[in-house]
Amino acid sequence: MSGALIDFRIELNLWIALSILIYALSVNLAWRWRRPRTGRLASWIVKAEGRPLAGWLLQLLRFAYYVGLPFCLLLNGDAVEQALRRLLGFDIPLSFLMRGVLLPRAMGLSGLTTPEWLTGVGIGTALGLGAFFLIASGWWYYTRSVRKLSWGQTDSPAPGASVGEPIVMASPPPATVWWVILWEAIYAEMHWAFYRAGPIILLDDYYAGVFLGFLLLNLEWWTDPAWRHGWDPKGQRPDVVLRWGLAFVMAIIFLFTRNLWLAIPLHWAIEMGCRHLLKAPG
Repeated sequence: MSGALIDFRIELNLWIALSILIYALSVNLAWRWRRPRTGRLASWIVKAEGRPLAGWLLQLLRFAYYVGLPFCLLLNGDAVEQALRRLLGFDIPLSFLMRGVLLPRAMGLSGLTTPEWLTGVGIGTALGLGAFFLIASGWWYYTRSVRKLSWGQTDSPAPGASVGEPIVMASPPPATVWWVILWEAIYAEMHWAFYRAGPIILLDDYYAGVFLGFLLLNLEWWTDPAWRHGWDPKGQRPDVVLRWGLAFVMAIIFLFTRNLWLAIPLHWAIEMGCRHLLKAPG
């Protein structure tokens, strides 16, 4: 990073800006393609969506976006090149791809001692339980007493999953199995930690960085027509509001624990509990 043309902190935040642009492009394309239309393009899209290869390609793109991008920014290409040179005997240029500008400590992947880990588990569990009861009670009251709105009942046209659109937001939440929720929790927490890490590293301030990262996430979501439509009173989607609430409470939990490994299971447990409670009859 010493020979870089720009400071690594600036480069990292430029990568975050690029990530937001990729998200905005993908969700807007998904929104347009899934609206009723006729013609050759529409028939081609329908045929492409029906092929198994399209589904696998979409999942590969989502993995590259949510996990691959932060992972490449975590790795130092020079160090990887040297290791591969010793192993293989020839060079593989990776510096252009593996930038090494993202610090594991800012992501919550390292830097904690055993006592800090144990303290974080206690604090995270307590905050997670509080967040679960807060979200669940608020949404139970809203869906059962105010709107009588079930998970699958919405006027919002489902846009389906794009590179930036979670699978759980493209299918009825009650039918979503536990491992899909876990998979999406990993994607979400990696993505949210990535957006927090940029401001944290730039400002060297966890408090400001966590909340600026949350604002960046809201900016990204605002570019999604399906997300904006989900807040409309006529087509409000409980999964949209739940996801926003989860992002907020997980930001608070990360602020106190600074542990991504802990955030993932807590996210999964809170979301599973809320979805199970809110789909229950009565």
